[in-house]
Amino acid sequence: MTVFKAFLKHVYQQKNVIILYLLVMAAMLGILFAVNLNQSNTQFKAESLDIAYLDQAKTPFAKSIVSYLEQEGHHLIAIEPNQEKDARKKVFSNFYSGLVIIPNDVDQRLQKGDSAIIEVLTDQRDTPSMQIGQQLNKYFRFTKSIAGNQVPSSAQLQELKQVFRHQAQVMIRNDKKVKKSSGKLGVVVPFMGFILLSIVASAVGRILITMNRPTISQRVRLGAMDLKHYTWQILLGELVLGIFLWLIMMLICLGLGGAISQFDLMRYGIAIAIYLVFCLAFTYLLTSLSQKLYVFNSMTTVSSLALSFLSGIFMPYELFSPTMKQLAQISPIYYYNRAVSMEASHLSQLAPYWLAMAAFAVGCTILGYLITNQKQKKVASLA
Repeated sequence: MTVFKAFLKHVYQQKNVIILYLLVMAAMLGILFAVNLNQSNTQFKAESLDIAYLDQAKTPFAKSIVSYLEQEGHHLIAIEPNQEKDARKKVFSNFYSGLVIIPNDVDQRLQKGDSAIIEVLTDQRDTPSMQIGQQLNKYFRFTKSIAGNQVPSSAQLQELKQVFRHQAQVMIRNDKKVKKSSGKLGVVVPFMGFILLSIVASAVGRILITMNRPTISQRVRLGAMDLKHYTWQILLGELVLGIFLWLIMMLICLGLGGAISQFDLMRYGIAIAIYLVFCLAFTYLLTSLSQKLYVFNSMTTVSSLALSFLSGIFMPYELFSPTMKQLAQISPIYYYNRAVSMEASHLSQLAPYWLAMAAFAVGCTILGYLITNQKQKKVASLA
Protein backbone atom coordinates (compact mmCIF):
# COMPACT_ATOMS: atom_id res chain seq x y z
CA MET A 1 0.00 0.00 0.00
CA THR A 2 2.96 2.31 -0.61
CA VAL A 3 1.20 4.39 -3.28
CA PHE A 4 -1.97 4.65 -1.19
CA LYS A 5 0.02 5.96 1.79
CA ALA A 6 1.88 8.38 -0.47
CA PHE A 7 -1.45 9.66 -1.82
CA LEU A 8 -2.79 10.29 1.71
CA LYS A 9 0.48 12.02 2.58
CA HIS A 10 0.03 14.36 -0.37
CA VAL A 11 -3.60 14.97 0.70
CA TYR A 12 -2.31 16.07 4.09
CA GLN A 13 0.15 18.40 2.37
CA GLN A 14 -2.79 19.95 0.50
CA LYS A 15 -4.68 20.57 3.75
CA ASN A 16 -4.29 24.35 3.39
CA VAL A 17 -6.19 24.29 0.10
CA ILE A 18 -8.99 22.21 1.62
CA ILE A 19 -9.16 24.38 4.75
CA LEU A 20 -9.26 27.55 2.64
CA TYR A 21 -12.36 26.47 0.73
CA LEU A 22 -14.01 25.17 3.89
CA LEU A 23 -13.41 28.58 5.45
CA VAL A 24 -15.21 30.15 2.50
CA MET A 25 -18.12 27.82 3.25
CA ALA A 26 -17.94 28.69 6.96
CA ALA A 27 -17.97 32.42 6.17
CA MET A 28 -21.12 31.95 4.12
CA LEU A 29 -22.75 29.98 6.93
CA GLY A 30 -21.82 32.74 9.36
CA ILE A 31 -23.65 35.28 7.22
CA LEU A 32 -26.71 33.03 7.07
CA PHE A 33 -26.69 32.47 10.83
CA ALA A 34 -26.57 36.25 11.35
CA VAL A 35 -29.84 36.73 9.46
CA ASN A 36 -32.91 37.44 11.59
CA LEU A 37 -31.02 37.28 14.89
CA ASN A 38 -33.29 39.97 16.31
CA GLN A 39 -36.45 37.93 15.77
CA SER A 40 -38.10 36.59 18.88
CA ASN A 41 -37.73 32.85 19.40
CA THR A 42 -41.09 32.64 21.15
CA GLN A 43 -43.31 33.63 18.21
CA PHE A 44 -44.53 31.88 15.10
CA LYS A 45 -45.63 34.46 12.56
CA ALA A 46 -46.62 34.19 8.92
CA GLU A 47 -45.59 37.32 7.06
CA SER A 48 -47.85 39.35 4.83
CA LEU A 49 -46.38 39.09 1.34
CA ASP A 50 -46.83 40.96 -1.94
CA ILE A 51 -47.91 38.30 -4.44
CA ALA A 52 -48.56 38.91 -8.13
CA TYR A 53 -51.10 36.63 -9.82
CA LEU A 54 -52.31 35.94 -13.33
CA ASP A 55 -55.77 34.37 -13.47
CA GLN A 56 -56.20 32.88 -16.94
CA ALA A 57 -59.15 30.66 -15.97
CA LYS A 58 -61.59 33.12 -14.32
CA THR A 59 -63.55 30.19 -12.85
CA PRO A 60 -65.02 30.11 -9.32
CA PHE A 61 -62.31 27.69 -8.21
CA ALA A 62 -59.59 29.96 -9.62
CA LYS A 63 -61.10 32.96 -7.85
CA SER A 64 -61.26 30.98 -4.61
CA ILE A 65 -57.48 30.47 -4.75
CA VAL A 66 -56.93 34.22 -4.94
CA SER A 67 -59.51 34.82 -2.21
CA TYR A 68 -57.77 32.28 0.06
CA LEU A 69 -54.39 34.00 -0.29
CA GLU A 70 -56.01 37.33 0.54
CA GLN A 71 -57.68 35.71 3.53
CA GLU A 72 -54.23 34.60 4.71
CA GLY A 73 -53.26 38.27 4.90
CA HIS A 74 -51.27 38.63 1.69
CA HIS A 75 -51.46 41.57 -0.71
CA LEU A 76 -52.50 40.26 -4.15
CA ILE A 77 -51.61 42.21 -7.30
CA ALA A 78 -53.41 41.22 -10.50
CA ILE A 79 -51.34 41.32 -13.69
CA GLU A 80 -52.12 40.95 -17.39
CA PRO A 81 -50.59 38.28 -19.68
CA ASN A 82 -48.27 40.86 -21.27
CA GLN A 83 -46.88 41.67 -17.80
CA GLU A 84 -45.90 38.09 -16.94
CA LYS A 85 -42.28 38.34 -18.12
CA ASP A 86 -41.72 41.52 -16.16
CA ALA A 87 -43.37 40.01 -13.06
CA ARG A 88 -41.02 36.99 -13.19
CA LYS A 89 -38.04 39.35 -13.08
CA LYS A 90 -39.55 41.28 -10.17
CA VAL A 91 -39.78 38.07 -8.12
CA PHE A 92 -36.00 37.65 -8.23
CA SER A 93 -35.39 41.34 -7.53
CA ASN A 94 -37.56 40.95 -4.37
CA PHE A 95 -40.16 43.40 -5.65
CA TYR A 96 -42.72 40.57 -5.42
CA SER A 97 -42.51 37.71 -2.93
CA GLY A 98 -43.97 35.36 -5.50
CA LEU A 99 -45.91 34.93 -8.73
CA VAL A 100 -48.98 32.68 -8.98
CA ILE A 101 -50.17 31.70 -12.48
CA ILE A 102 -53.57 30.01 -12.68
CA PRO A 103 -53.80 28.31 -16.12
CA ASN A 104 -56.92 28.10 -18.29
CA ASP A 105 -57.33 24.38 -17.57
CA VAL A 106 -56.97 24.59 -13.79
CA ASP A 107 -60.34 22.83 -13.25
CA GLN A 108 -59.37 19.99 -15.60
CA ARG A 109 -55.99 19.61 -13.87
CA LEU A 110 -57.75 19.29 -10.53
CA GLN A 111 -60.05 16.59 -11.91
CA LYS A 112 -57.12 14.65 -13.40
CA GLY A 113 -55.24 14.79 -10.12
CA ASP A 114 -52.24 16.56 -11.65
CA SER A 115 -49.49 17.43 -9.19
CA ALA A 116 -48.97 20.82 -10.84
CA ILE A 117 -52.42 22.44 -10.63
CA ILE A 118 -51.04 25.97 -10.81
CA GLU A 119 -47.58 27.50 -11.32
CA VAL A 120 -45.94 29.17 -8.34
CA LEU A 121 -42.70 31.09 -8.84
CA THR A 122 -40.69 32.14 -5.78
CA ASP A 123 -37.08 33.01 -5.05
CA GLN A 124 -35.66 30.04 -3.12
CA ARG A 125 -33.08 32.34 -1.55
CA ASP A 126 -35.89 34.21 0.20
CA THR A 127 -37.09 32.18 3.20
CA PRO A 128 -40.41 34.04 3.84
CA SER A 129 -41.63 33.32 0.30
CA MET A 130 -41.52 29.58 1.10
CA GLN A 131 -44.80 29.98 2.97
CA ILE A 132 -46.62 30.67 -0.32
CA GLY A 133 -46.11 27.12 -1.54
CA GLN A 134 -46.89 25.67 1.89
CA GLN A 135 -50.15 27.59 2.19
CA LEU A 136 -51.27 26.68 -1.33
CA ASN A 137 -50.46 23.01 -0.74
CA LYS A 138 -52.58 23.17 2.40
CA TYR A 139 -55.47 24.70 0.45
CA PHE A 140 -55.35 22.00 -2.23
CA ARG A 141 -55.21 19.24 0.40
CA PHE A 142 -58.34 20.60 2.06
CA THR A 143 -59.99 20.97 -1.36
CA LYS A 144 -59.32 17.32 -2.14
CA SER A 145 -60.61 16.21 1.26
CA ILE A 146 -63.91 18.00 0.66
CA ALA A 147 -64.48 17.54 -3.08
CA GLY A 148 -62.14 14.67 -4.01
CA ASN A 149 -60.85 15.03 -7.57
CA GLN A 150 -63.90 17.02 -8.58
CA VAL A 151 -64.14 20.77 -8.99
CA PRO A 152 -65.67 22.04 -5.73
CA SER A 153 -69.17 23.44 -5.91
CA SER A 154 -70.16 26.87 -4.63
CA ALA A 155 -71.31 25.37 -1.34
CA GLN A 156 -68.04 23.47 -0.95
CA LEU A 157 -66.00 26.59 -1.72
CA GLN A 158 -67.95 28.43 0.95
CA GLU A 159 -67.25 25.58 3.36
CA LEU A 160 -63.51 25.86 2.59
CA LYS A 161 -63.66 29.57 3.27
CA GLN A 162 -65.24 28.96 6.66
CA VAL A 163 -62.62 26.34 7.55
CA PHE A 164 -59.74 28.71 6.98
CA ARG A 165 -61.34 31.46 9.02
CA HIS A 166 -60.63 29.49 12.17
CA GLN A 167 -57.41 30.51 13.88
CA ALA A 168 -55.35 28.97 16.64
CA GLN A 169 -53.15 30.72 19.16
CA VAL A 170 -49.95 28.91 20.09
CA MET A 171 -47.80 29.82 23.08
CA ILE A 172 -44.44 28.25 23.88
CA ARG A 173 -44.31 27.18 27.52
CA ASN A 174 -40.54 27.04 27.85
CA ASP A 175 -37.54 29.09 26.81
CA LYS A 176 -35.93 26.56 24.47
CA LYS A 177 -34.57 27.96 21.26
CA VAL A 178 -36.54 27.31 18.13
CA LYS A 179 -34.48 25.39 15.57
CA LYS A 180 -33.39 27.37 12.55
CA SER A 181 -35.32 26.94 9.36
CA SER A 182 -34.00 24.30 6.98
CA GLY A 183 -34.67 26.85 4.20
CA LYS A 184 -31.03 27.95 4.53
CA LEU A 185 -30.08 24.60 2.99
CA GLY A 186 -31.68 25.86 -0.22
CA VAL A 187 -28.75 28.28 -0.51
CA VAL A 188 -25.90 26.33 1.08
CA VAL A 189 -26.31 22.90 -0.54
CA PRO A 190 -26.29 24.20 -4.16
CA PHE A 191 -23.25 26.36 -3.32
CA MET A 192 -21.50 23.17 -2.19
CA GLY A 193 -21.24 22.28 -5.88
CA PHE A 194 -18.72 25.06 -6.46
CA ILE A 195 -16.83 24.37 -3.20
CA LEU A 196 -16.52 20.62 -3.83
CA LEU A 197 -15.36 21.03 -7.43
CA SER A 198 -12.77 23.59 -6.32
CA ILE A 199 -11.47 21.40 -3.48
CA VAL A 200 -11.27 18.19 -5.49
CA ALA A 201 -9.79 19.79 -8.60
CA SER A 202 -7.20 21.78 -6.65
CA ALA A 203 -6.15 19.08 -4.17
CA VAL A 204 -6.47 15.88 -6.22
CA GLY A 205 -5.19 17.54 -9.38
CA ARG A 206 -2.02 18.73 -7.68
CA ILE A 207 -1.49 15.25 -6.21
CA LEU A 208 -1.94 13.48 -9.55
CA ILE A 209 0.43 15.89 -11.27
CA THR A 210 3.01 15.41 -8.50
CA MET A 211 2.75 11.60 -8.63
CA ASN A 212 2.99 11.60 -12.43
CA ARG A 213 6.32 13.40 -12.49
CA PRO A 214 8.95 11.60 -14.61
CA THR A 215 11.10 10.62 -11.62
CA ILE A 216 8.17 9.02 -9.75
CA SER A 217 6.77 7.38 -12.89
CA GLN A 218 10.17 5.88 -13.63
CA ARG A 219 10.38 4.43 -10.12
CA VAL A 220 6.97 2.81 -10.55
CA ARG A 221 7.98 1.25 -13.89
CA LEU A 222 11.25 -0.05 -12.46
CA GLY A 223 9.66 -1.31 -9.23
CA ALA A 224 7.86 -4.57 -8.56
CA MET A 225 4.41 -2.96 -8.64
CA ASP A 226 2.51 -3.24 -11.90
CA LEU A 227 0.36 -0.46 -13.35
CA LYS A 228 -2.89 -2.17 -12.28
CA HIS A 229 -2.03 -2.16 -8.57
CA TYR A 230 -0.68 1.38 -8.84
CA THR A 231 -3.98 2.60 -10.34
CA TRP A 232 -6.11 0.81 -7.75
CA GLN A 233 -4.18 2.36 -4.89
CA ILE A 234 -4.62 5.81 -6.42
CA LEU A 235 -8.39 5.15 -6.74
CA LEU A 236 -8.50 3.95 -3.14
CA GLY A 237 -6.88 7.19 -2.01
CA GLU A 238 -9.41 9.21 -4.00
CA LEU A 239 -12.21 7.17 -2.43
CA VAL A 240 -10.98 7.96 1.10
CA LEU A 241 -10.79 11.68 0.28
CA GLY A 242 -14.25 11.57 -1.30
CA ILE A 243 -15.78 9.90 1.77
CA PHE A 244 -14.09 12.49 4.02
CA LEU A 245 -15.54 15.40 2.01
CA TRP A 246 -18.96 13.71 1.84
CA LEU A 247 -19.05 13.34 5.63
CA ILE A 248 -18.15 17.01 6.10
CA MET A 249 -20.92 18.16 3.75
CA MET A 250 -23.50 15.88 5.38
CA LEU A 251 -22.53 17.18 8.83
CA ILE A 252 -23.09 20.71 7.52
CA CYS A 253 -26.53 19.67 6.24
CA LEU A 254 -27.43 18.13 9.59
CA GLY A 255 -26.17 21.16 11.50
CA LEU A 256 -27.97 23.67 9.31
CA GLY A 257 -31.14 21.73 8.62
CA GLY A 258 -32.32 21.32 12.22
CA ALA A 259 -35.15 18.80 12.05
CA ILE A 260 -34.24 17.85 8.47
CA SER A 261 -36.54 15.27 6.93
CA GLN A 262 -35.32 11.80 6.00
CA PHE A 263 -36.25 12.49 2.38
CA ASP A 264 -34.09 15.64 2.20
CA LEU A 265 -31.21 13.89 3.95
CA MET A 266 -31.32 11.07 1.40
CA ARG A 267 -31.58 13.36 -1.62
CA TYR A 268 -28.64 15.46 -0.41
CA GLY A 269 -26.53 12.41 0.44
CA ILE A 270 -27.07 10.70 -2.91
CA ALA A 271 -26.62 13.87 -4.97
CA ILE A 272 -23.40 14.89 -3.18
CA ALA A 273 -21.97 11.35 -3.49
CA ILE A 274 -22.59 11.15 -7.26
CA TYR A 275 -21.36 14.70 -7.73
CA LEU A 276 -18.09 13.88 -5.94
CA VAL A 277 -17.55 11.04 -8.43
CA PHE A 278 -17.99 13.56 -11.23
CA CYS A 279 -15.51 15.96 -9.58
CA LEU A 280 -12.88 13.21 -9.47
CA ALA A 281 -13.53 12.26 -13.10
CA PHE A 282 -13.40 15.90 -14.19
CA THR A 283 -10.09 16.36 -12.36
CA TYR A 284 -8.71 13.29 -14.15
CA LEU A 285 -9.72 14.86 -17.48
CA LEU A 286 -8.00 18.16 -16.65
CA THR A 287 -4.78 16.42 -15.58
CA SER A 288 -4.80 14.41 -18.81
CA LEU A 289 -4.88 17.67 -20.78
CA SER A 290 -1.82 19.14 -19.08
CA GLN A 291 0.74 18.02 -16.49
CA LYS A 292 2.01 21.58 -16.01
CA LEU A 293 0.78 22.94 -12.69
CA TYR A 294 0.30 26.56 -13.78
CA VAL A 295 -1.74 25.47 -16.81
CA PHE A 296 -3.78 23.09 -14.68
CA ASN A 297 -4.52 25.82 -12.10
CA SER A 298 -5.73 28.15 -14.84
CA MET A 299 -8.00 25.48 -16.34
CA THR A 300 -9.40 24.63 -12.88
CA THR A 301 -10.24 28.23 -12.01
CA VAL A 302 -11.85 29.07 -15.34
CA SER A 303 -13.82 25.83 -15.70
CA SER A 304 -15.14 25.75 -12.10
CA LEU A 305 -16.33 29.36 -12.25
CA ALA A 306 -17.86 28.95 -15.74
CA LEU A 307 -19.71 25.73 -14.88
CA SER A 308 -20.94 27.20 -11.57
CA PHE A 309 -22.22 30.35 -13.25
CA LEU A 310 -24.09 28.36 -15.88
CA SER A 311 -25.67 26.17 -13.20
CA GLY A 312 -27.52 29.06 -11.53
CA ILE A 313 -25.50 29.14 -8.29
CA PHE A 314 -24.37 32.75 -8.59
CA MET A 315 -27.39 33.99 -10.52
CA PRO A 316 -30.94 32.53 -10.43
CA TYR A 317 -31.53 30.14 -13.31
CA GLU A 318 -35.01 31.64 -13.82
CA LEU A 319 -33.46 34.96 -14.88
CA PHE A 320 -31.50 33.34 -17.70
CA SER A 321 -32.53 33.97 -21.28
CA PRO A 322 -33.90 30.97 -23.24
CA THR A 323 -30.50 30.58 -24.93
CA MET A 324 -28.68 30.64 -21.59
CA LYS A 325 -31.12 28.07 -20.17
CA GLN A 326 -30.28 25.73 -23.03
CA LEU A 327 -26.57 26.39 -22.55
CA ALA A 328 -26.84 25.71 -18.80
CA GLN A 329 -27.63 22.06 -19.50
CA ILE A 330 -24.04 21.44 -20.56
CA SER A 331 -22.95 22.14 -16.98
CA PRO A 332 -22.94 19.10 -14.67
CA ILE A 333 -23.38 21.47 -11.71
CA TYR A 334 -26.78 22.41 -13.18
CA TYR A 335 -27.99 18.83 -12.67
CA TYR A 336 -26.53 18.76 -9.16
CA ASN A 337 -28.28 22.05 -8.42
CA ARG A 338 -31.59 20.68 -9.68
CA ALA A 339 -31.18 17.42 -7.75
CA VAL A 340 -30.79 19.23 -4.42
CA SER A 341 -33.14 22.18 -4.88
CA MET A 342 -36.12 21.22 -7.06
CA GLU A 343 -39.45 20.36 -5.49
CA ALA A 344 -39.97 16.60 -5.37
CA SER A 345 -42.02 14.12 -3.39
CA HIS A 346 -40.24 10.91 -4.47
CA LEU A 347 -36.60 10.08 -5.04
CA SER A 348 -37.51 8.68 -8.46
CA GLN A 349 -38.22 12.26 -9.62
CA LEU A 350 -34.56 13.10 -9.00
CA ALA A 351 -33.14 10.03 -10.77
CA PRO A 352 -32.75 11.77 -14.19
CA TYR A 353 -30.46 14.36 -12.63
CA TRP A 354 -28.40 11.71 -10.84
CA LEU A 355 -28.05 9.79 -14.09
CA ALA A 356 -26.99 12.97 -15.91
CA MET A 357 -24.21 13.59 -13.35
CA ALA A 358 -23.11 9.95 -13.63
CA ALA A 359 -23.09 10.24 -17.43
CA PHE A 360 -20.84 13.31 -17.24
CA ALA A 361 -18.51 11.39 -14.90
CA VAL A 362 -18.28 8.46 -17.32
CA GLY A 363 -17.76 10.81 -20.25
CA CYS A 364 -14.94 12.68 -18.50
CA THR A 365 -13.27 9.40 -17.55
CA ILE A 366 -13.42 7.99 -21.09
CA LEU A 367 -12.22 11.24 -22.65
CA GLY A 368 -9.38 11.53 -20.12
CA TYR A 369 -8.33 7.93 -20.80
CA LEU A 370 -8.33 8.48 -24.58
CA ILE A 371 -6.23 11.64 -24.26
CA THR A 372 -3.75 9.95 -21.91
CA ASN A 373 -3.51 6.87 -24.13
CA GLN A 374 -2.91 9.01 -27.21
CA LYS A 375 -0.12 10.93 -25.46
CA GLN A 376 1.52 7.69 -24.35
CA LYS A 377 1.45 6.34 -27.92
CA LYS A 378 3.00 9.57 -29.17
CA VAL A 379 5.81 9.35 -26.58
CA ALA A 380 6.39 5.67 -27.43
CA SER A 381 6.65 6.44 -31.15
CA LEU A 382 9.20 9.18 -30.50
CA ALA A 383 11.24 6.84 -28.32
